[in-house]
Amino acid sequence: MKHFNPLYALLLLAGIAAGCVNEKPSYGTDDTTPATEIGYIDLNGLAPQVLLDSEVNPLPIVKNSATRAVTEAGGEYIVRIYNSSNEAVLDTTYGELQSQLTDGPDRNLLALPTGNYRLYVCSHADEAIKDVEWEDPVYGTEYEFSIQRAHTSDNPQTIDDNIICKLSNIKVTVTMSADLAEVLSDDTQSTVSLNEVSTVFSKTESRPAFFRPQAGDGNGDTLQFLLTGQKDGKPVQLNKTITGVKAGQWRKISLSIVYSETGEIEIGVTVNNFVQDEEIPVNSTESMWEPVLDEPSGLPELIWPDHELSEGVSVSDAMYDQSGEFTGTAPVLTLNAPNAIQSVLATLTTDNAAFRSEVIESGGLTDVDLCGTISRLNPFRTLQLTAGATESTLDLSSIMWIFYGYSGKHTLTFHMTDAKGQDAEASLTFTYTGGGAAEAPTIVWLQGNIDEPQTVTDGLEIDIDVAASAGIKNFVITINSEALAPALADMKLDKPFDLCNVTDPEQAEYLTTFGFPINEAVKGTSSQSISITPFVSLLKNFSGTHAFELSVTDNNGSNVTKTLTLIVEGE
Repeated sequence: MKHFNPLYALLLLAGIAAGCVNEKPSYGTDDTTPATEIGYIDLNGLAPQVLLDSEVNPLPIVKNSATRAVTEAGGEYIVRIYNSSNEAVLDTTYGELQSQLTDGPDRNLLALPTGNYRLYVCSHADEAIKDVEWEDPVYGTEYEFSIQRAHTSDNPQTIDDNIICKLSNIKVTVTMSADLAEVLSDDTQSTVSLNEVSTVFSKTESRPAFFRPQAGDGNGDTLQFLLTGQKDGKPVQLNKTITGVKAGQWRKISLSIVYSETGEIEIGVTVNNFVQDEEIPVNSTESMWEPVLDEPSGLPELIWPDHELSEGVSVSDAMYDQSGEFTGTAPVLTLNAPNAIQSVLATLTTDNAAFRSEVIESGGLTDVDLCGTISRLNPFRTLQLTAGATESTLDLSSIMWIFYGYSGKHTLTFHMTDAKGQDAEASLTFTYTGGGAAEAPTIVWLQGNIDEPQTVTDGLEIDIDVAASAGIKNFVITINSEALAPALADMKLDKPFDLCNVTDPEQAEYLTTFGFPINEAVKGTSSQSISITPFVSLLKNFSGTHAFELSVTDNNGSNVTKTLTLIVEGE
């Protein structure tokens, strides 16, 4: 049972105020409404692009690429912004949004309560997406961002100019070679099913079918393929299961004849594990009751011993000397290819525009075949591999110098192909947070001395600045207060909580209500400005001593702990 007291009444009022802002967002600044828990986002630069029919969608997109078609999203595309409670605070279309932003830069700001948000762009409304439909692809994307108090009308949050809408459903085509079509009856058909949903391809059908993905566990869906027909008056049937099918993939199924050495017709089925504009041949013949299956085996694999590639690598200035030479420890990767590696295409992508133009584009660090001939001027030359090898080592220390001084996330992707034509992909992200070796984290109260107890008075402002040049790894807050204990327990704030790792939805809601940034808005950042003023204003109802212990640990393992002690005198 919750304890109803003045704190909850004030919380309710805070929630209502935040709800009013969510319910009717307005563009442009309003001098009568901004508060410490409000920030602004500038949507004027939002220009979503659409990447057509591609399984893997690396960034940045090369708009003049001969292998990918990129176009601007149409005015009918849905644009929504959701808060951390999954409530829509903006629901419009791209066309309507553009028309609302025609008044110039003074009218392009959206005021939002501080917290975490998700931008959703999609070509279709949810109710308009069919389980399967001919020639009706769905494109969409999501983009996470945060609103902080520092995002004022003069310095608003902005949306990345590289919002890419990718294929959100599964594209399937079925084609048949002319010689096979000639020997099969006209009523021959191919049925492709995803769970209870299916569609039928006639012998001459050339249109693509688009399935809505149904699996939510990350392993992908399973397609069932069934070919039925007749040859020389005898029934012909072929079943095949295709697993690991995911949104964004184009599964091309082609049917053709294969003859054995004796001239008899046999069937061979090959399904590639990784698909990117490649055909999935299903070689179909008369002897369909005797299939010869050649499933993928021994796929190329890239591992980081004693680590997971998903961990990524944290990089800072402390890992370099004054000349920019890397002095830290870099990952050493092992490439295993049981069927002999043939090519490894290495590509760098980034969220840092300067790194993209000055390093990636100028250095030609896109689709560099490490098994091919590499220019002596290319930084990836030090990663040269030997085609035909079954095991190789990639020591990344030789390329770490390219990241020096470029903050942000830089992702190195390896697309591997072996002698059997089997493909696999692996990625490793380098997060550069900057910061010198001697710079330990700091916690500062801008209006006073954080080390000295402070009596709460009307108008007391407490703005805390946190600096961690190596990037914040943990930001743990412990509130010690007998008077607040029951209320803190109900809000799940009675125990130490880490702003970098808030997983409880209720706890997250309370924290964002008070204006605290959480999770990705904090983790890895080099600085934070947090106002405790809204929380402190509630303390006047609770006499006693309230101690706020703030502990920050950076990515280098350095820690600083400060305790802000506030005293509320009884009447």
